[in-house]
Amino acid sequence: MFWEDGYMCLKADCKTHKYATMENGKVVCKECHENCKECIGPNINQCSSCYDSDFLRDKVCNNCIDDAENFFVKDDADGQ
Repeated sequence: MFWEDGYMCLKADCKTHKYATMENGKVVCKECHENCKECIGPNINQCSSCYDSDFLRDKVCNNCIDDAENFFVKDDADGQ
């Protein structure tokens, strides 16, 4: 798999919940932020996929229950 690290692509076989980066001239796999299933970096806003109970918005994994106040469900019956 290829990963972007700044201005170069890195080839690495990183497992789920890890991303590739350069360290001392070698490609290494590092842990993603705990909220991310897959990521492009270590920060909370660098997620590329989330665990099943979460959804990705602006590269951040959000929990439907924790973030429920920011969403509403459209009622198709009356268009509201």
